[in-house]
Amino acid sequence: MRLILYLEEMNILFFIPWPIYGAVGGAENVASLLASHLIEQGHKVKILSNDKIGGQLAYPCSDKIIFDHFSSDNIKQDIFRSLKTFSPIKARRHLYKKLYILDNLSNHLADKIKYEQPDLILSFSAIGTYILKRAYEHLKKSSTPPIITMFHSTVECVLFKELHICKNSIYRDKIIREKFTAFCQLIEQSSAFIQVLMPSFIKPLKQYMPNANIVCIPNIVPQYIEQSNLLTPTIINDARLTPLKRQHLLIQAFSLIHQKYPEWRVELWGQDCGDYTNTLKLMIKNLGLTKKVILCGTAKEIKDRLLKASIFCFPSQYEGFGLALTEAMAVGLPAIGCENCPAVNELLADDVGILCEDSVEAIAKSIKKLIDNFELRVALGNKGRMKVKYFSKEEIFKTWDDIFRKIVNK
Repeated sequence: MRLILYLEEMNILFFIPWPIYGAVGGAENVASLLASHLIEQGHKVKILSNDKIGGQLAYPCSDKIIFDHFSSDNIKQDIFRSLKTFSPIKARRHLYKKLYILDNLSNHLADKIKYEQPDLILSFSAIGTYILKRAYEHLKKSSTPPIITMFHSTVECVLFKELHICKNSIYRDKIIREKFTAFCQLIEQSSAFIQVLMPSFIKPLKQYMPNANIVCIPNIVPQYIEQSNLLTPTIINDARLTPLKRQHLLIQAFSLIHQKYPEWRVELWGQDCGDYTNTLKLMIKNLGLTKKVILCGTAKEIKDRLLKASIFCFPSQYEGFGLALTEAMAVGLPAIGCENCPAVNELLADDVGILCEDSVEAIAKSIKKLIDNFELRVALGNKGRMKVKYFSKEEIFKTWDDIFRKIVNK
């Protein structure tokens, strides 16, 4: 077969089964960067998302990208829904309801894509691929365009949390196991490739989709020229304020050492996500840290804030990649993460950063270690900058282009 070195013009559809307009997240950032790159390569790109009304991405992107949306609000309610999703067993009921919603979305999507003729589809989640496949079945089309299924988080998060089931239930309950297995088989058979963000995610995904073509393509990390001088007495964290990001551990850890380091302070940057923010505010007040720990809100340009810090502390429970962490590494900040956190424990492995137990005491000890040792801050900061060079847009786009080429040449 003749190999195509330069891809001919393709119509490429990005399918994102959640609202994206104005949203700030890793998947939305990937959509803006990759779609813009494909436009530059001469392809046509449409982004179809589950938004109620039209809009734009929060990130800069090519003005040639076509945006479209479909809303699940217009789906007619089935009067027999309760019967179709009923089960006396709670875990089954949750799964039935989720699959019912996805099947309804696929019916609605079928009308939207009836006249679409993409050469390639990038589905931004496993449930997105499920919805797409069911939609094409409704349309009774003889063939489906090649689909690349993207996993933007850990395998457990994508396969279990998005289906509203716990991992143990597939071992305890035969019905749940059968439906989960059928779901995984559909994703596996429908995907030309499945993309994961970290090498360690390949093995667990193979447990559920042993015949899948899995490729690791990390997120793109900005390659900053500027570098922090690591002299400002500021510890920074950048993440949505949610329990999974565990900013409370950083606050409690700093409370153990702040009196010894009165000039140091903590800046928490990130989107306010509700009750957890109020919990953090109360904790800061009760610990007497009102002037030491600052909830800063969302930064339009986080790089400027990172350059004015000296330590990046990232006590997340789990990450799909950890874009905020890698951006901090890109400006030379030494980083602290938890050794049990997926993605983070790979990014900071081999003494690129400090990995500690996810306890208040261990985090406090790690912060103290970096405050006391400027040379260590410099050394880890330099290692981090070298590590993220592998995630430059040139390297990542090259890998994506190789995958597109393989699909075209099949």
